[in-house]
Amino acid sequence: MALLSEYPRTVSECKSEPMPRRVKSMEEQQEIQGVMKKIARYASLNWFTSEELKKKQIYNEIYSSLTMLEDFLDYYGLRQNFLVTMVIYVERYLREVGKVDATCAFDVFLVATIVTVKMWEDKWITNKAFSRMFATNPKDLSANEIQFLAAIDYDLAVDNTHIIEFMERLYGISKQQI
Repeated sequence: MALLSEYPRTVSECKSEPMPRRVKSMEEQQEIQGVMKKIARYASLNWFTSEELKKKQIYNEIYSSLTMLEDFLDYYGLRQNFLVTMVIYVERYLREVGKVDATCAFDVFLVATIVTVKMWEDKWITNKAFSRMFATNPKDLSANEIQFLAAIDYDLAVDNTHIIEFMERLYGISKQQI
């Protein structure tokens, strides 16, 4: 069950070439960054741990992962609400497997992004394309996807109730300090 943690790597090891971003209003940019910061804070307090990294470093690793994946979603013109859906999938996964080392945060979020795109988007992006974009082995990526889906029992249903409940948890815990 530990495929995602067998190859720990930081987000800096996953970076591909920078992706152009669509122009967003200042309010839209601030709103997205605010949500990503809250998610990173929530995740660093609840989902990820590390013997090597301090809490602030864990937060930075998660925030960098979210930023890179949001850039990816934006580049491909994928829906804004995918970020929250992807994080709901991460929460389901970690509820089943427990806390994961922070060096695996990017891979956990990447697999959740892949699952989200495949489930909710008409555009089909292969694991081979994902692996090229994010410098990872396509076989490992496919194995991680299967493991991730098995851990969440293939439960990919997300409706407004799930989103509202997650946002309530997110905004309730975001007041805690790192």
